[in-house]
Amino acid sequence: MPQETARLYTIGWLTFVAFNGALALMRRRELALFQGSYLRFLCRPWKLVIFGVAAIGFMLIAPYTGDPTWDWVDAGFMSALTFLTAPWVVGVLVRITRRQLSAWQASPAVALWLLSASWLYDVYVWNRDDLYPPTWASNLVASSVLYACAGLLWSLDLNPSGKVTFAFLQAAWLNGPSVPTSRVLWLWAAGFVVFVVAMMSPFLVELYERLH
Repeated sequence: MPQETARLYTIGWLTFVAFNGALALMRRRELALFQGSYLRFLCRPWKLVIFGVAAIGFMLIAPYTGDPTWDWVDAGFMSALTFLTAPWVVGVLVRITRRQLSAWQASPAVALWLLSASWLYDVYVWNRDDLYPPTWASNLVASSVLYACAGLLWSLDLNPSGKVTFAFLQAAWLNGPSVPTSRVLWLWAAGFVVFVVAMMSPFLVELYERLH
């Protein structure tokens, strides 16, 4: 992307993010993102375990994958932001399509999605290398897929009858009763992990070749 185009693009998304940040703060009482129930929802042990392993893994392999735009810093903050925001963003967007939430919430949700999966990465690499990352478009696509996958993974839940579902499909969403984790839920979670590993396979192959 030419530098002048990159500047205009960055001004555009900064404006979009600032607008939605102000909107979210003004109407924070209506957003589950700012409620204690969402923090409790995220802090279930199995979610923290998967996040910890994934974040540390991404940070360790990032400098050795052959991708010059990827280092332990952007791997770390993208992992953290994904964990903190993706379950809420995916849940909001699905519940809007089911007419369970007001449509205006889609705007801050999309802003958080793009900020976490793409825009902070772009500006970090641009500041570090003095060059807007040539991988911005491919990263936007790939990271968005991973972001959506993470939102689904950390939204896995059990309904009162013990069947695996997504929390955002239940009426209570974040305020439902705490149901103990089951082996079936872990199997579902493993499926999402395998999908992520498959997406990362080119980087893992590059890492293997470098080490051997």
